[in-house]
Amino acid sequence: MNPVASTELLVEIARRILETEKAVIEGQGVKSVDLVIEDDDTANKILEITKKEKADFVVMGRRGLGAFAGMLSGSVSTKVSHLAEATVVSVT
Repeated sequence: MNPVASTELLVEIARRILETEKAVIEGQGVKSVDLVIEDDDTANKILEITKKEKADFVVMGRRGLGAFAGMLSGSVSTKVSHLAEATVVSVT
């Protein structure tokens, strides 16, 4: 038996989490929240969508690799915060 979840299941879980968070954010008065689920180079995809949508603000989670490990691995939140034309906030 394969212990790895199917792509469809992972996408459904992600969709449900994002819809819940969207409702919370909209409940705080934010007027436009778009949900995007992609399977690609994460940092580059976020940068591409941010530019295409002319986003003003990006909120991202981070795993907390630490400064040294993050520097060596090139964390997604670090790359996006340095290269995005929008304001980027990383939350833990």
